[in-house]
Amino acid sequence: MRDGSPPCSPTGPSRSGRRPISTAPRSAILPTAAPPPGRTTARESLGTGPLMLPPPRTSILPMRLPRFMRRVNRVLTNPVMGTFAWLVPPLAVIHHVGRKSGRHYHTPVVAFSSRMGFVIPMTYGRDVEWARNIVAASECGLVQMGRRSRLYNPRIVGFRAAEPHLPAIARGALRAANLPGYVLLARESGRSRPTGTRSQR
Repeated sequence: MRDGSPPCSPTGPSRSGRRPISTAPRSAILPTAAPPPGRTTARESLGTGPLMLPPPRTSILPMRLPRFMRRVNRVLTNPVMGTFAWLVPPLAVIHHVGRKSGRHYHTPVVAFSSRMGFVIPMTYGRDVEWARNIVAASECGLVQMGRRSRLYNPRIVGFRAAEPHLPAIARGALRAANLPGYVLLARESGRSRPTGTRSQR
């Protein structure tokens, strides 16, 4: 320099007192420290490194329709379906007696015939009134395709216990539906009586 002043260092202070901005990469200025053994970095925790997050746990809950639908069916749907359910399989009409009132009721259901009796899927849960009534009475009547059967020993079971008694064509759909339960009913005998005959007690 002409004035005899020493040249400024690239990293030293300038005449204005400000430090010049370095163009070196940040990794060269601040080296990244390796994580201690047994710990993972943020990139690994986010799944961008060698370690991946475990898949979220999924659970299949039983399919259960809203509780208010029970009242809708009892007041609107059941009276209408009761007029033809006893003639259109797999629909059927189950006859039961109120465990407290002693009144006679008939409820449309879906019932599959089997060698041991009938299997009834429980769409609205295991605590429906008709199921509680027949369990308390240990018997009920069922009319399907115009024929009446007297059924005994009602048992509420899961799909695995009911599967052998279900028709093969319906097992896949019912397994996927994951219903809360099924009612197994045993026949009084191997034959069904016509609807017009009076049942003997």
